[in-house]
Amino acid sequence: MRFADDIVLVASDPMAASLMIQELIEMCGKVGLRMNTNKTKVMRNTFASKSPVNVTHNNATNCIEEANEYVYLGRLLNHNNELEPELHRRRRAAWAAFNNIKNTTDALSCPRIRAQLFDSIVLPALTYGSEVWTFTQALSERVRVTHAALERRLVGISLSEQRQRNLHREDIRAQSELRDPPLVSKKKKRGWAGHIMRRSDGRWTRLLQEWYPIDIY
Repeated sequence: MRFADDIVLVASDPMAASLMIQELIEMCGKVGLRMNTNKTKVMRNTFASKSPVNVTHNNATNCIEEANEYVYLGRLLNHNNELEPELHRRRRAAWAAFNNIKNTTDALSCPRIRAQLFDSIVLPALTYGSEVWTFTQALSERVRVTHAALERRLVGISLSEQRQRNLHREDIRAQSELRDPPLVSKKKKRGWAGHIMRRSDGRWTRLLQEWYPIDIY
């Protein structure tokens, strides 16, 4: 998987991974590029062998350091395929995006323009990559709670004030005019699924959709 200088090599076993990295080093050298082996990491799933991944560079053989997680194209991946760490990053990114536009949203008197600004900057930070999320009820609730907190900050209502005034989620949504995160994620999932299934050029995204896991028939 290649995107600019971010390259992910997928191998069936450590020996194959060693050969693939070695070949990549040699091909990079032919065009004047050099791989930084100190920044190259190995992550294996629960089915993989524990044998090391070794490469030879500048007449020295090194063992590639292992990692339990890494960020690829803005998405945190881990060897247990857990979504919770990535959701934690998304929630922090949403708050950071909101804090960057807080002065602007406070100055806007039109709720519709304010909502459009929020939905175009903060909501994408919260739902980035949600096309491939596998939600549980608990994880979905965390996203909803984060969005609700952001929504209250947007309209200038604290949680205690919401409880004192007995305001429901629908009441605050009527003031904010924001889009609903679960609905946005569902729409992105359907759009991504349709995009993948229309492909007929044999790319890995379509192959993964039709792949059966080990020992599952």
